[in-house]
Amino acid sequence: MLVAVAVAAAALTIGLQSADALRRLEFETVDVRFTLRGNRHPPGNIVIAAIDPRTEGDVGQRSIPRSILARMIDRLTAARASVIAYDLEFLDPTGPVGKGRAAIEAARREDSLLLTAIKRSRRVVVASSQIDRFGQPVVIGGADRLRRNGGAIGMASAWAEDPGGEVRRMLDSIGGAPGFAVEVVRRLGTARIDPAGFSDGAAWIDFRGPRGTFPTFSFSRVLAGGIPERLLRGKVVIVGNTDPAAHDFHAAPPSGDLMSGSELQANAIATLLAAIPLREAGDAVNYAIVLGLLTVILAVALWRSGVAALALAALAIPLYAVAVQVAFDNGKIVDFVYPVLGMAVCGVGSGAAEYFTEIRERLRMRRVFTRFVPEHVVDQVLSRTDDDLRLGGAAVDASVLFCDLRGFTTFAERTQPERVIAILNRYLTETSEAIRGHGGTVVAFLGDGVMAVFGAPLEQDDHADRAVAAGLEILELRLPALNRWLADSEEAGFAMGVGIASGTVMSGNVGAEWRVEYTAVGDTTNVAARLQEATKTLGHPLVLADETRARLSDQSSLISIGTLQLRGRGEAVTVWALEPRPPVARG
Repeated sequence: MLVAVAVAAAALTIGLQSADALRRLEFETVDVRFTLRGNRHPPGNIVIAAIDPRTEGDVGQRSIPRSILARMIDRLTAARASVIAYDLEFLDPTGPVGKGRAAIEAARREDSLLLTAIKRSRRVVVASSQIDRFGQPVVIGGADRLRRNGGAIGMASAWAEDPGGEVRRMLDSIGGAPGFAVEVVRRLGTARIDPAGFSDGAAWIDFRGPRGTFPTFSFSRVLAGGIPERLLRGKVVIVGNTDPAAHDFHAAPPSGDLMSGSELQANAIATLLAAIPLREAGDAVNYAIVLGLLTVILAVALWRSGVAALALAALAIPLYAVAVQVAFDNGKIVDFVYPVLGMAVCGVGSGAAEYFTEIRERLRMRRVFTRFVPEHVVDQVLSRTDDDLRLGGAAVDASVLFCDLRGFTTFAERTQPERVIAILNRYLTETSEAIRGHGGTVVAFLGDGVMAVFGAPLEQDDHADRAVAAGLEILELRLPALNRWLADSEEAGFAMGVGIASGTVMSGNVGAEWRVEYTAVGDTTNVAARLQEATKTLGHPLVLADETRARLSDQSSLISIGTLQLRGRGEAVTVWALEPRPPVARG
């Protein structure tokens, strides 16, 4: 059962893992890992020149003329910025403001000033979001012309499509055109982009913190010379729109707040410059983690118990969460949801399997005890068992009774099996009812013999009186009733022998985890069995040991037989007999 639970947990977990069914939830745990890791200092060579509401106020219009954007390129080039990363799209020529040839010429001049500034700088990367039919990014003047004049183009929308729309990973390219951050780092020329960091074309962005983490200056202040050149020298300057009205915002970890496209690009560029420090562990590692954890929980379930496996799972889940966070802090992303799900299913399943197995076994034990013990005793007996339904082998003072039919084996050899079983069931029923009626416990059916104990599993001060009374009822009432039933079918009757001994017995449930039985063992049990055998030669149907006689409240009807050397026992036993009264004749 426990193995089946573990296999089912592994199959469920790996099946969901293979199908990536809980991908969104898994990604959300990565967001939590960013939060727990905390902010990290951004690299000192990336700043943002933000087109913010102040800029629009200074310029006097929301759409900044390209001549002003050209002046910004000249300003940053003069300040010796290493790369001028325009996170702005120049998809179409500037439209003329007004009518006539003068307006058209003015529009063309705007575009010409921008392209000329890009050519003079030779360190500009511009953004695009469209690919033409030749697989080239769309930009004014054409991609080839821009590149010939020293400019570069990157795809601004090179983000992986994660469930929920959050941006967590960047793409190395779109349709063969490089991503914006990738092109910026290439133009910088001081770092090599590791292709291994892009798993299936996507790399995890190592966010340095929430919105506002990177140094940001207002576009208009930079343009006006209000920012010292030393703060721009040797830097990657990302020029982008941070005005909420521009709608260039995306949900991103670690805080889940909206982050401008320029800040996303800053984090992506910083990630590439750091050689993509966050890497996925890979499917093989994640599968191995699931199988390893489930194997440990299964081993504990088999070695100890399902409850122990459940406790281990409850302890292992928070410990695994800590391990996952430590791995993340050191640049390794491993699955969290699937291993935790597997441990939870395996732990709860193991505990539940054991619980219901125990319930089923207790019900079985209840049915067994109810057949052999008075019903009011059953709950008391079961309440004293341990988790394995064992009574613990307590030493108690008790009386053991053995009884056996005489000649039944020979009778069975010449009788149809169906009839033998019917007679045997009738005999065992009569005998068991007599034993239970006097508070005894039927321990075992031994073919045509019965073993019973009085005074165990629950103590009884008068267990010897109960055992003798049960033996007499069997001989005086139950055996005659059986023989009368046989006489009605014209079959011969049987004789019986009953042996009783008293003393210390070891009482408890024994067996394997999947099946236990109640028993009582010890020298007292052996003496009772030998006395029952001795009735065949002593001429008395009920004999008892001297230890039983000593515990009887009424000894007046006992007959002394003397001492008897029993088979397999060194010391002789003093034996007494008790003659049953003849049955009342049928009228």
